[in-house]
Amino acid sequence: MDENGKTLSVGAYVVPLLKENLDKRGNIELLTNTTATRILMDNGAAVGVVAETAKGATVTVNAKAVVITTGGFGANNDMIASLRPELDGFITTNSPGIQGQGIVMAQAVGADTVDMEQIQLHPTVHVQGSDAVLITEGLRGDGAILVNQEGERFFDEVSTSNVIQGYINKGYAETGETYEELAKAIGAPADAFAATMEKWNACVEAKEDADFGRVSFANPLDQAPYYAIKVQPGIHHTMGGIKINEDAQVIDTEGNVIAGLFAAGEVTGGVHGNNRLGGNAVADFTIFGRIAGTSAAAYAGGEPEAAEPAAETAKPADAAQTLTGSAMGKVGPVEVEVVTDGDRILSVTVLSHEETPAIGTLAVEQIPDAIVAHQGLDIDAVAGATVTSEAILAAVAAALESGGIDLAA
Repeated sequence: MDENGKTLSVGAYVVPLLKENLDKRGNIELLTNTTATRILMDNGAAVGVVAETAKGATVTVNAKAVVITTGGFGANNDMIASLRPELDGFITTNSPGIQGQGIVMAQAVGADTVDMEQIQLHPTVHVQGSDAVLITEGLRGDGAILVNQEGERFFDEVSTSNVIQGYINKGYAETGETYEELAKAIGAPADAFAATMEKWNACVEAKEDADFGRVSFANPLDQAPYYAIKVQPGIHHTMGGIKINEDAQVIDTEGNVIAGLFAAGEVTGGVHGNNRLGGNAVADFTIFGRIAGTSAAAYAGGEPEAAEPAAETAKPADAAQTLTGSAMGKVGPVEVEVVTDGDRILSVTVLSHEETPAIGTLAVEQIPDAIVAHQGLDIDAVAGATVTSEAILAAVAAALESGGIDLAA
């Protein structure tokens, strides 16, 4: 949260801190609205980049090392379609600048890639005008169901990875005082939709879904007004990218290191396999970003600027720690890994659990991201998975306590 108590996404929290750090150093030039187009090479080593400003001017940056952190290619439909033709024309949750230029530039100087065909879809994306808005899994966790244009359910809504008010306020939701009225608003057959809703409420009452095997039910959808948000699958993350080693050095197609070239974050491949989880992604760009910077500085003949002197028994403020903790869940122990720099929670990953599929999975997917976003443990449990949610929170608290860190408030 920010100083006014507003919940921030990870990017909105991290980027201002990075910008503040740049400003304090005073000797780093930040170029905005400038697109890198080519990596400069000399005797097989990266020695800078060529870029273009928004007005078309050419900018050349000479350097002793180059670090690529340009993100993936989720907003480049041509690149998506060339790898996965069946995804041609899909909407995306990515910002327009996520075009994959970093991958293309690296390939142009011989870099290898890995897992390029591994592209993650988010199942519920709402389109309003030209904007694609991700509708969080929490809505389904709170009891929402998915219906098609025929007004019928077609899937277990929580088989993949009180939040609706924000979407209503933003104008994303259609509403109706009856099932038939809501059906008309969304263009579905009134009789089929009403029958679907009645059948679903019976499933909630019986705690059994004979059609699709859903095991998380929350509350029946039988209290007016009723709301519906039109959603469709959208490109959310690209797991493939530049091949790197453990030092964030870029590897060429012959298996050799490209001197002076480093990469980190979504521009790289091989970290997430065929499915990326939010907490893992935060750990990816945080940990490998730091490794890339450290490796690049060492290659260039310098050392990263030292943190200000700290007490002899204290860790440097910017030294990341990896802590583990466990707590008993509904079925068995839940073990977590927490990465923190002492002042912030950088990532939370559930290492192992024995919780019930679907119900427990919701908490495993949502609670770690919520902890990172809120920077604390004062968050609501996932509806229908309260015990698992509380176990994850307790395990994170235990991990932080083991490192002498108090971020629970």
